[in-house]
Amino acid sequence: MALFIFYQALVTIGILWVLWNFSRNLKDLIPLENFRDFPISREPLISVLVPARNEERNIRRCIESLLSQDYQNLEIIVLDDQSTDRTGEILKELQGKYSGNRLKIIEGKHLPQGWLGKNFACHQLSQEAEGDFLLFVDADTWLSPDAVRAGLSALEKTKSDFLSLFPGEVTGTIWERMVVPFLHFAPMCFLPMSLIRKSPNPLISIAIGQFMMFRRSAYRGIGGHAGVKSEVVEDIALSRRIKEFGFSPLFLDGGSMVSCRMYRNFKEVWLGFSKIIFAVFKFRLIPLLVAMSLFDALFLFPFFYLLRLFFHPGYPEVVNLMILLQISAIFLLRMIHSYRFKNPGGAVLHPFSVINLNLIALFSAYLHVSGKGVIWKGRKYRTVAEDDFPLDAEEEEESLPSDLKG
Repeated sequence: MALFIFYQALVTIGILWVLWNFSRNLKDLIPLENFRDFPISREPLISVLVPARNEERNIRRCIESLLSQDYQNLEIIVLDDQSTDRTGEILKELQGKYSGNRLKIIEGKHLPQGWLGKNFACHQLSQEAEGDFLLFVDADTWLSPDAVRAGLSALEKTKSDFLSLFPGEVTGTIWERMVVPFLHFAPMCFLPMSLIRKSPNPLISIAIGQFMMFRRSAYRGIGGHAGVKSEVVEDIALSRRIKEFGFSPLFLDGGSMVSCRMYRNFKEVWLGFSKIIFAVFKFRLIPLLVAMSLFDALFLFPFFYLLRLFFHPGYPEVVNLMILLQISAIFLLRMIHSYRFKNPGGAVLHPFSVINLNLIALFSAYLHVSGKGVIWKGRKYRTVAEDDFPLDAEEEEESLPSDLKG
């Protein structure tokens, strides 16, 4: 029992530290909108670069939001990455409709060996760009009219070389609400946001690929996407290279100016996160399992102990108090997170969310370790050492587990 009490004390201290770090991060995470009215002495050319593969649901809203920017010295380049849906057709329609704007569409080349699809698409876009600043925007993302200007202002005012941010992650289904918010929640809990800019340690880095703005000199200095051509989680890899090569990063809260809806159903959530979770741990099983164990000890196991407390009371009073304190701190965390990042119901769904995230993480490891890989938009992602390659529709369907087909 003494060992159990010691364990509960460690968990309580851990959760209270997370709550303290989360609170500090709320103060340190500056909103992008704070830079909206900062005067710009010059208006350099900004190249907005959008990789698009099978994005017929999203591409119109994304491009129209870019064409509506109040920043004038802008070029918008979209790469149609061999889409098999109506993406190309919609892009041509938009190009005709907005003929007076600088909207350039390029066709993606065949994926070479050693490259992942999105990375090669971004590389091709960068070769077409002429701007002093390069802004990569995902096709499922849309911006407020002053977002580009605010991004440039933030880089200029802080004299930074690279900007990324937390976008507002729009969720619709319960599956999205359970999992997608962890893109905000986990970094806010464990990563000291103030050190992203202050510390030279590349491990203290973060980026969200939905919005990444580089000074052209910094992008070229780190080797661009060619330097991370086989990285599944290329945004984080790029942010680390920014520090490794001596450039200055900036990370902000862009939720009020940049929005994204990553997935729309159970299948997309599972496959999308299965593609990235194991990759975050460099496809190493032991670090993944250790991280899962620590995360569960803090955010899941207290709920099992609470059930045990209700149905089979018998813990010492000090343990009961620690368990109640843990649960209260977790709910406080999720309520604050839900309010700040607009995730309704996050606190109520929390235990089920963590269980779901565990299952996805194990599924991600299984798919990669077994060699099955994850199929995403017609390309198969296996391990960091293997290429992704296009599959036809029949092969794609056959490669999915039976419960994810259709």
